[in-house]
Amino acid sequence: MVVDRQGQTYVGDFGFDVLKGETAKPASIILVQPDRGASVVARDLKSPNGSIVTPVSRKAETIDSIAVPLTAMASNVMFTGCG
Repeated sequence: MVVDRQGQTYVGDFGFDVLKGETAKPASIILVQPDRGASVVARDLKSPNGSIVTPVSRKAETIDSIAVPLTAMASNVMFTGCG
């Protein structure tokens, strides 16, 4: 989970319980606005993990730690495969 300068919170989920040995399911990243409105901004991830907001681009970025590609988000706009 990470919060940007505008108070937007990006929350990732794994979609399954790895410790119980459950089969992997697609995960997502949910954007929660300061007014508590929420929307899914990324779908079909394997394991979103390690979210940050970069100081230069001011984008929220997360690593899909099982699938490996970097997924970057700017507000409600998705940029996948960046980097």
